[in-house]
Amino acid sequence: MQTLTDHEKKILGLVKKHPIILGDRSERERVAVANGMTEKTLRNRIADLKRYGLVDSKGASIKETSKIADVEKTPIGDSVFQVLWNRRRFLFINFIAVSVLSVIVSLLLPVWYASSFTILPSSAGGDIFGTIGGGTGALSLLGLGNTSEETSNYISILNSRRVRERIIDEFNLRSVYGAEEIEDVLEQFKANTDIEVSDEGALLFVIYDRDSIRCKKMADLVLEELGKTSIDLKTKTGIRNQGFILARIESLESELREVENSLRDFTLKHNAYELPTQLAESVVQLIGFEVKLAETEIAYNIAKHTLSKESPSLRNLKLQKDELRSQLKVLKTGWDEESLFPNLSDTPDLLLAYARMKRDIEIHGAILEFLYPQYEQARLQEARDEPTLQILDFPHVPQKKAKPQRALIVVGSVTFSFLMACFWVLLRNRVWLSAPNQRKAGAA
Repeated sequence: MQTLTDHEKKILGLVKKHPIILGDRSERERVAVANGMTEKTLRNRIADLKRYGLVDSKGASIKETSKIADVEKTPIGDSVFQVLWNRRRFLFINFIAVSVLSVIVSLLLPVWYASSFTILPSSAGGDIFGTIGGGTGALSLLGLGNTSEETSNYISILNSRRVRERIIDEFNLRSVYGAEEIEDVLEQFKANTDIEVSDEGALLFVIYDRDSIRCKKMADLVLEELGKTSIDLKTKTGIRNQGFILARIESLESELREVENSLRDFTLKHNAYELPTQLAESVVQLIGFEVKLAETEIAYNIAKHTLSKESPSLRNLKLQKDELRSQLKVLKTGWDEESLFPNLSDTPDLLLAYARMKRDIEIHGAILEFLYPQYEQARLQEARDEPTLQILDFPHVPQKKAKPQRALIVVGSVTFSFLMACFWVLLRNRVWLSAPNQRKAGAA
């Protein structure tokens, strides 16, 4: 309860005394002048009294309260719940109206059906480089590997213009969608499809249409086109990869023959049949000669002091010493083409040349061992003509509608409308009903 201002009480008394001023402007102007105010001021105050509920909508009666000076209106400081409760009738009417309207609209919306299929990509049906380890292998770094999952390839095929135009032409979707331009039909068809990939890698394709039978047939044709296109692309890929691998094999075989011929010439020239073993034996010989030479020199030096110069033993020791030195010199600096032991002075160059040729032969051999199976797999890929799709779920004729979701539409519409109505009530209480207090503060 809130007490009216003196000015509002005066206006209320004038309305009681002269009810005709509620509808007659000339009479309202006469009464206003007689009471020292303008017609506009009197009209505005009467409007405030109507908002307070003191004057009915027809302006024919006045609602009395328990105290003639008090009027019942919602205070600005009331709680939100109290404000909404005071306007419960408006909120209830709004709730019923929006509920009925949303139900009618949801019932008028066209019904759409959904048909779907689920496929699991086959690892055997992928690119021939799939065995390398996907996009993380060495060939992937060179741009030769399978840099994308087969699921991504299927998604690209399903979204391709080739497949979509095939479906549009087969089912005359131009007339179904009511569009003449092919781009508009393509966009609408894409909007009526959905593609999802599960965490396990299975691919789900869903297509929507207003006719349940046509929806199932469209899904069947999409699945068929996916299989055909996949086979076609894989066959072309097999042919392309086969040509690439064959050219690489021929090039490697030619290079390998050149390296093998070089190794043969090197072996014949240096008698390097097993160079590491031969070098090891040469080192053993060198050590043996050095030891014998040291022993002979010691014996010779001792004999010089104990034997005469003409002694046969002394001459023999000198001959042995000279021969050992000659053998060491040949072993270190010379090369006997008939010997199986290489020249130790040429050891670094011999080892480097020999290691390079052996390395090249091993590398070429390893690559060829890898490419031979890949070439055979490419030939098989070229000849393959059966579908590689692993179909988990085939398309079916839908028995229930997929959309619109009428319950969601009704609940969402009613909830949104109710929230907006509550907001409007609170805003009205804050702005409109605060006007009298503002006028009172201004008058003071």
